Amino acid sequence: MKTHPMQPADKPPIFSMSIAGTLLAAREAVMADLRPHLKKNDFTEAQWRVLRAVAEGNCNDQRSVARAALLHPPSVTRILKELAQRGLVERGANETDGRRQIIVATARAREILDEATETNREIVRRYRATFGAERFDRMVSELRDFTATVRSLGADRQDDDIA
Repeated sequence: MKTHPMQPADKPPIFSMSIAGTLLAAREAVMADLRPHLKKNDFTEAQWRVLRAVAEGNCNDQRSVARAALLHPPSVTRILKELAQRGLVERGANETDGRRQIIVATARAREILDEATETNREIVRRYRATFGAERFDRMVSELRDFTATVRSLGADRQDDDIA
């Protein structure tokens, strides 16, 4: 691992140079572009992730939403309640498993998401134009592969409480 020029090689890297620090800095740079749009629609980042997970249709119960949104299940329970109060999701009984609920995005939620999708596409177009389209696509692909690899290394961890 490359160390900071002023740091001895036997010391851990300074946080901003570490993989965790680098990934967090990249996330914060991206979120700086997205936060104004979230604020405009009165969403927290976590609420937005939950709403997207539900609306994309692959998640229709709390556990799958928590995994897709990368949130703790208790947080998702609270967020789904808030989104339901705002008329953005509906929860109903699961006919095959009475202990679970089916969760769907409302038409109002889909309108908000459709509006935001164009904004997000414009942001990504700008990133691709500035960073280079091939380089951007390669980076995203590598990050997905890296995430899968790191997760596979920790397959024996007991992280079920963390989605």
